[in-house]
Amino acid sequence: PSNADALLGRTGKVTEVVKAGGNGYVQIDGDMWKAVSQADSDIPVGTTVRVIGRESTIITVETL
Repeated sequence: PSNADALLGRTGKVTEVVKAGGNGYVQIDGDMWKAVSQADSDIPVGTTVRVIGRESTIITVETL
C-alpha cells in the first residue's frame, strides 16, 4: 500500500475546528492534513479523531 493509504485507521488531533459540512485541520505524526467529516456537528480543537477515508490530500475523519 502507498504511504497515504497507511493513514487509514490512524488517529490524530484536531488543530483547527472541522466544521460540519466544511473542513478543518488535523495533525497526525507532526503532519497537518486538511480534514472533512460526515458528522452533523463541528469537531472541536483538541478532539482525537480517526482517519476513515482519503481523497487526494484531504482526509475524512470521525470522532472516537
